[in-house]
Amino acid sequence: MIEDYRRRWRSAHHSGPVLSGGSDGGDGVSTCTANIDLTPAAGGYDVELGWSTAFDSRWSLRLSIAHAVNAAHSAGVHGTSGFATPVPR
Repeated sequence: MIEDYRRRWRSAHHSGPVLSGGSDGGDGVSTCTANIDLTPAAGGYDVELGWSTAFDSRWSLRLSIAHAVNAAHSAGVHGTSGFATPVPR
């Protein structure tokens, strides 16, 4: 079963050996090692547009909208969010 998993993983991910295992002599103890590629798939950046206004001497309100391109450094992943934040001064 482990060899079948190795073969399927290697065919899908061309990054070398991924899973290796061993046993210390039949007492049921085994170890496994996995290689994980943490290299970002793409560089990401965020664009934010914001505005702030004072209500009185104690409070102001900040409004913002942000858009992320290649969010979480994953190619093709985009995200948009909006913020309304009351701020004590």
